[in-house]
Amino acid sequence: MEKVSVIIPTRNRKESLGRTLAALSKQKAAIHEVIIIDASDQPADPSELKNEFAFNACSLFQAKASVCAQRNEGIRRATGDYVLVLDDDMSVGEDYIARCLAFFESHPAALVVSGLVVDQGRSGGWEYKWPPISFLRLVWNFVFQLSVWTDPDEIEKNVFNAPFLRLVQRYYRRRGNGVSKAGWPVLTDFSRPFFRTRAYYLSAAMGKRDWLLANPYTEKLDQHGIGENYGISIKLRPEQGVFILADICAYHYKSPANRLAATEAYYRRVLALDYFSTLHGSASRGWLVWSLFGNLLEAGMHLQWDRVAKNCRLIGVLVLNRNPLLP
Repeated sequence: MEKVSVIIPTRNRKESLGRTLAALSKQKAAIHEVIIIDASDQPADPSELKNEFAFNACSLFQAKASVCAQRNEGIRRATGDYVLVLDDDMSVGEDYIARCLAFFESHPAALVVSGLVVDQGRSGGWEYKWPPISFLRLVWNFVFQLSVWTDPDEIEKNVFNAPFLRLVQRYYRRRGNGVSKAGWPVLTDFSRPFFRTRAYYLSAAMGKRDWLLANPYTEKLDQHGIGENYGISIKLRPEQGVFILADICAYHYKSPANRLAATEAYYRRVLALDYFSTLHGSASRGWLVWSLFGNLLEAGMHLQWDRVAKNCRLIGVLVLNRNPLLP
């Protein structure tokens, strides 16, 4: 039987970590080991964790705050055949690990597998894609090559938009689940029981340990690891991609602790996107700058001057080739 190691990087999220461990303790599949890499100001007590959660093996190691370095440290310490890298504000259903293992068994060429990562939407329900976008929103994202994370076929046709809508829908069907010309993730096919995509959240992903060891997380990113999921998934060849099991879910609670302000997180995400796109040749910087101009225009129309300022700064950084992540 293949062994599964679970790696959890954490920092100052004791309550959230407890919820994650509680979900793991209910898994139908046996867990070989749980490795917690803790960068908290007041690290958790390993004896308390072992008493509360009856895992066969639960280890806790202290580390400096760096999500990428913490993940890499956990992967190096893991002894399982597969590694589930789980964020400390995630929760998974009791058959999550069993289903991922079964998929690996039936698809031996797969390298990284995840369930649907779902967030709480504005209505309070769990959502795995953006709500159906309007025709104008789709056109805007198409023109500026921004991210699309929904099914364009769900947009209602009418006599006015039908010709151009068919053209855009055909474009996204041909492009498939991948990245836009600017590098932003594009996910338009949510087929069941599974689908494959070039870029996806990896906050609850299981991978083959040997592949993860050979393709570590990029530790030059900031301690929050903004953009690290893109950096890992883009290393997979387009024909490999990340396999998403569409009938199991990983619930993302988005703990507010250690979370950056939205505009700052966006700024760092764009720098990481440019870095990885340049490194792997997955997108064009010219298109990325164009997409930022689109975001700048939208922010201006909504009088969001902090977003306007961030996009102006990012455009300047990229045009002048001053991304601090690049040599």
